[in-house]
Amino acid sequence: MASAPEAAALPTRLGALLRPGLGWAMGFSGVLNLALLTPSLYMLQVYDRVLVTRSVETLLMLSALALVTLLLLGWVDRTRSQLLALLGLQLEQRLAAGLLQQRWRALARREGGVDGHRELQVLRQALTGPAVGALMDAPWMPVYLLLIYAFDVRLGLLATACAALLLALALRLDYLLRPEGFVMDVLEKIYGIYFTKDERTNQLKIIALRKEFQKVLDRPKEQVLRELYRTRSTFGVNPPANHERVMALIDGELPNMDWHLSQNHLELALAIPQYIVGNALFQNVPPRPDRDLF
Repeated sequence: MASAPEAAALPTRLGALLRPGLGWAMGFSGVLNLALLTPSLYMLQVYDRVLVTRSVETLLMLSALALVTLLLLGWVDRTRSQLLALLGLQLEQRLAAGLLQQRWRALARREGGVDGHRELQVLRQALTGPAVGALMDAPWMPVYLLLIYAFDVRLGLLATACAALLLALALRLDYLLRPEGFVMDVLEKIYGIYFTKDERTNQLKIIALRKEFQKVLDRPKEQVLRELYRTRSTFGVNPPANHERVMALIDGELPNMDWHLSQNHLELALAIPQYIVGNALFQNVPPRPDRDLF
């Protein structure tokens, strides 16, 4: 775990490293979005000039300009992607060694905390993904809408309605397919801590898991319930299970209660039947009598 001065200076260092590269990437995004107007402007000029004058020379000149602009569009898009990839590589070269040393010092002191090196890898992957480019292109949407309104108000209203419909559809799909929120974010971190194979010992993993579980326990019950889903089924298709498989699960897990009861860990002992029910219902489709029993 990094010391307080190091942790406080890290955002400043990140900002200093990211700012020039992101500034150039934003500039490329502006050129890219202006070049995307080429097909529309080309067709407007064809209908306004070429079809009226029947000038082949004008058509050839407009086609050549459109072709050069589209080639420029492809080059700018590729350059922006390469720039973001180089920016992620630069971040790793500048910060990885220091973050790795801090992680090893924290492990030597048997401390938990956030793995800065792993978070740096996540940041690098985000820079090379499509999300950053989409965020840079998003501010240009009002510009396109204003241009459409300048041509025709009815077309502008239609474009605005289509944009709102697509945005609502994207949010709805994201809500249905990728539930997000505080609880889901914490559960995702818990899943990563438990299943990720790294240099942390089991004791350090337990400390990290307890911290994440405590965040959920400290949250008001009403807020937790608002983020849970009252569903009867999911998008997944679980395999059917016969009665013998359900019995094998119960017989395999239920004896684990004995040790916790002998150690007076009553809450942990009572959690085992809950785990059995959750595992049986989530991982498989039990037969009707067993499902009604659960």
